[in-house]
Amino acid sequence: MFNKKRDISTPFIYFLVSNDQHHQYVKVFLFISYIWPSSILQTMFRTYLLILGLLYFGAMKAQDGYPVPPKNGLHLFYIQHSDNKNTYVYDARMDGNNLDADDPVEEYRILYSDKGETKPLTTLQRKFAYGLKIVSESRNNYVMHLTASKELELHLILYKSHPKVYTTINNHKLFITRIFIKLKEGTSGLGAKMDYVLFEGFDYNTGKAASEKKYAD
Repeated sequence: MFNKKRDISTPFIYFLVSNDQHHQYVKVFLFISYIWPSSILQTMFRTYLLILGLLYFGAMKAQDGYPVPPKNGLHLFYIQHSDNKNTYVYDARMDGNNLDADDPVEEYRILYSDKGETKPLTTLQRKFAYGLKIVSESRNNYVMHLTASKELELHLILYKSHPKVYTTINNHKLFITRIFIKLKEGTSGLGAKMDYVLFEGFDYNTGKAASEKKYAD
């Protein structure tokens, strides 16, 4: 099921608008995508978004008091951003005492901006932003990348019989529980700029609470 080949591609920044409220595309989020270095593909992608009416220009404002999604024994991590409080959640799938070899991660979203309804990712979100590309390294050992960025490498393992995801940020290895994307104030639409990404979780070696910020270049 998993493709073990690593793609060689060129970094490119895209801004998408998705609809998490009343099925209208009104939510702006930034993601970094690696695509083939083709101006034709870039033009086609932008045209596609325009045709769907997905481009929206709105002010982005950081918010406080973000909700925490319900925890369960299979919870891995979740993603939030400074546009609104809707949350993207990742849970492990198990097959007995092992990670499900065919489909080890369940991805879904909680629409806190719309009565906390839980829904699967949209096709665009799954393919271009919050979906995961998963490569099996060995039994209960997977390397994952968000479809938004190939730079961020996530490792899914069983740690003391519990599913966990770790990564290395600023030379600091940590199990992650939350990723928060902060956009720069006063930027919006295609002019939006990422300020930083905050990774929260626990130190891989000590188990103590830890966090790291990765600022935009």
